[in-house]
Amino acid sequence: MSKRRSFALAGAALLSLWLASCGGGGGDGNGNGGNSATPFPAASTDEFPQGARIDVSAKNLFQMATGDFWQYTTLDAAGNPTGAVASRQVTADDGSGGVSVQDIDGSAITTTDYSVNADGLLLRQPLGGDAPTVAADAVGRILEYATPLYPAGGVRRHVRSGAWGQDLDGDGIGESFRLEFTQQFLGFETLRLSPVFVLNEVARFASVIKFTIRPTRAGSADQTATVTEETWFAPGLGLVQARRGT
Repeated sequence: MSKRRSFALAGAALLSLWLASCGGGGGDGNGNGGNSATPFPAASTDEFPQGARIDVSAKNLFQMATGDFWQYTTLDAAGNPTGAVASRQVTADDGSGGVSVQDIDGSAITTTDYSVNADGLLLRQPLGGDAPTVAADAVGRILEYATPLYPAGGVRRHVRSGAWGQDLDGDGIGESFRLEFTQQFLGFETLRLSPVFVLNEVARFASVIKFTIRPTRAGSADQTATVTEETWFAPGLGLVQARRGT
């Protein structure tokens, strides 16, 4: 089984570090000589596919109970085992739908906080714990996986944008950001994980997350990170395979 860290906005933190390392320059600190691009406006948009939704409550696809643990074989780009393993564990449960999931993949340890309710799995901090409060509040919570499922092939889309809340490029002016998360449920399929290990009725999803910082420094351009992910959830087992690209 192939596994990597939970779908978090690592790109946001990487972009922040990149921009901060660029230092100052450009503007005079008073907004003069800055980037001519219009800052991203404060906006929040949610678009959902049309059609009858699919009840998967009996399949128990998204297991989230304290102590739940999964261990995965890590594969290279060609699909061959690397010899490394990754793991996922539910480490906290507040008893009212708030859970924390820890993913360990090599030396990388990531903790993701979810709210679990009738709508599905909501990311509590889509931008990660280090994002400025202004940006975190603008994004709020976003459904990573919705239940009941939306019709296969339909696109679910969430867009958030606004002030980032920090001056990342050193010109005295705060940056703006735009986050777009799209997901498709691709249907149920048979998944062969080995010559003898075959799973049926596995739900497959394709997700894309695009995060953009718009700097204000003169001559600067938008900085964008895009992450793609395919995930497979098996009845009674949860996440059994994940593939990620950038």
